[in-house]
Amino acid sequence: MEKHIKLMLPLALFGILVLVFIASHISPRQIVISDITNASMNEEIQVIVQITSIREYNNDTFQVLTLKDSTGNISAIANSKTGLKDKINVSQRNNYSISGIVQDYNGSIQININEIRKI
Repeated sequence: MEKHIKLMLPLALFGILVLVFIASHISPRQIVISDITNASMNEEIQVIVQITSIREYNNDTFQVLTLKDSTGNISAIANSKTGLKDKINVSQRNNYSISGIVQDYNGSIQININEIRKI
């Protein structure tokens, strides 16, 4: 029995370390808009922003959002799967946590949204 305990403790610690490592790599890096550059291309990021405008296309199958924080503005694309579940009143200036992949579109940097959460 004592041999099993000696084996289980290192295995449990190893498992905890693996979980910590995985957790640190799952969460996207939170940054401000002004820090999004060409060096951020294809990186998953998270921004805390206000949505200042929403344009809908193709019978609401995708949306183009303008996001704003204290450092600047950026466009973001949301499709019907990751888009806004509820109508947003942009005049309310609520804050949202938005995560997505930084991409280039016609020479402009934008965020391809994976998740939108009101905070």
